[in-house]
Amino acid sequence: DILVRNGEWYIIGDLYFGSGGGYSGPSWLADVTVMDNDIYVCLDRNRGRLFGYDDQGRMVFAFGGNGNMDGYFRRPVALEHIGHELYVLDTLDCAITAFVPTEFGSLIYKAIEDFDRGDYLASSTSWERVMQLDGNYDLAYIGIGRSLLRQERYEEAMKYFELKYDDKNYSKAYKQYRKLWVEEHIVPIVLVVLLLFLVPITVGRIRRVRQEVIMSDDLPGMRNDAAREAAAKAAEQALADRKRRRGKYPDSLRFSLYCMTHPLDGFWDLTHEHRGTMAAANTILILAVMARILKLRYTSFIFMTVYWEDLNIFLYIASVLFPLGLWVVGNWGLTTLFDGKGRLGQVYMATCYALVPYPLIQFPLMILSNGFTVDEAEFYAVFSAISLLYCAVLIVTAMGQIHEFSAGKNLLFTVATLFAMLVMVFILMLFFSMISQGIAYFITLGRELLFRM
Repeated sequence: DILVRNGEWYIIGDLYFGSGGGYSGPSWLADVTVMDNDIYVCLDRNRGRLFGYDDQGRMVFAFGGNGNMDGYFRRPVALEHIGHELYVLDTLDCAITAFVPTEFGSLIYKAIEDFDRGDYLASSTSWERVMQLDGNYDLAYIGIGRSLLRQERYEEAMKYFELKYDDKNYSKAYKQYRKLWVEEHIVPIVLVVLLLFLVPITVGRIRRVRQEVIMSDDLPGMRNDAAREAAAKAAEQALADRKRRRGKYPDSLRFSLYCMTHPLDGFWDLTHEHRGTMAAANTILILAVMARILKLRYTSFIFMTVYWEDLNIFLYIASVLFPLGLWVVGNWGLTTLFDGKGRLGQVYMATCYALVPYPLIQFPLMILSNGFTVDEAEFYAVFSAISLLYCAVLIVTAMGQIHEFSAGKNLLFTVATLFAMLVMVFILMLFFSMISQGIAYFITLGRELLFRM
């Protein structure tokens, strides 16, 4: 197998097929002919269609079909070419049909042949003329991008590849563009790295000096370690008092970071010591939903291709809130029956606090994704998976702490909650199905009454 498969689709003829017109099943590629420009054309004996592919495996054209009209066949069996002309043998009609390229087809052939000869400027010009005839022809954008890539105009090439979601060629152009950018800005990059390293050290040193000065001013006669320790404790107590005066909401929001790094102690204190608030829980949930929405816009198309015309943003938001609501209700309902200590509000609060890793990882990740290539996609996949797994582990841990369950009992109720979620989904589907049928019944009844009146 020597075929190059850099195209978006498989080289199989029809990608989707039904059973209309008396024909069923996939394409049956009975013959193939290869032109001098490395375009190869396959003949589908099942539906009488011709599929042309370039040397990268991208579909160039598709036409033909079964029937009695010109350009259609009754039983095609063989395919050949002379120059750019194609000839198809039909055994049932005992005829040979010749296909001559149109202006559109000739421009495509010319663009490909110019590129193969190394005349990238002429190839780009031909592709632009193709775009003038058909602005939706994907291969024209990719062809212009490849020509610009060979001319080392990487930034321009990236724009054309991004328009048609060609992640492989985009990565090739971006890798070269990134290399040149780093070489041009190596001095500022080194300076920024040094600043990021030195500034925290300098700030910490200044704070320590100020602390020593304050202690020496406040306690001029102190020289023994006990007195200095007492002064340090007094300073810490004053700092704690200032933090309490700032309000409970900021403190409870910062406490979510403690829950993330110390889940056992954190989730215990969250409910039993009243360290959490509903306002902070709602904030974390809003941040998680925002992270999921903003991923659609700011994540590189290499890792997430979004078709905005097919996207319903409300359903997308519901895909987060609906499972969360099912989890909260299902877990509270089950644990209440088996001596679970957590209340409904506490289950909700702990679940929201457990979502902290998702926005903390996803916000930087969606920005960094624009600096990755296809070859570096594993980094994105790993960190994205970590954000989800981390949240899952925190949720399970949180449920065990607020309900005061042992590890085994907590895992058992986690599985039971997931099963309860499925049951609730089934009941909701059944309920809405019955409601829709009832509404349809009364609508039909009303129409019948109006008709008889």
